[in-house]
Amino acid sequence: MNMEHFSYSHLPPDLAAISKPFHDLAHSMLNTLPNCDERIAGLRKLLEAKDCAVRARLEDPRRLHSPCQPSPPDATARQGYTKLPLPDDEAGPIAHDLLLELNITEPTAAQVQQAMAAVRECNGSRRRALERLRAQMYFDSL
Repeated sequence: MNMEHFSYSHLPPDLAAISKPFHDLAHSMLNTLPNCDERIAGLRKLLEAKDCAVRARLEDPRRLHSPCQPSPPDATARQGYTKLPLPDDEAGPIAHDLLLELNITEPTAAQVQQAMAAVRECNGSRRRALERLRAQMYFDSL
């Protein structure tokens, strides 16, 4: 296995901090375990775990300039949208985008609060918040 995949010097500091423990464990495994198929499988799975951890950090909305943050909807999607005042925290823009994605162009204050709560409960994960919001709105319609 190519141990260069565990390097972290090229990463920004916040991602390097996530990747470093995986690097250290990989080198420890390389130095202490016998050279066999199981060591290779363990290193491969450790590499997968490291990649998942780094991607999870990229999805964190608190990370500045995250490439995984949702892009704002274009101007045509905003036409006719009555923007209610959203709190000035990070959940507001995400909740706003979720409501647009659900084709709710004139949300009630309750829908805005519901979207904000979904975003907060999912720690800013747009995909999970959208799934939760869809489920809540479905059950509310019953």
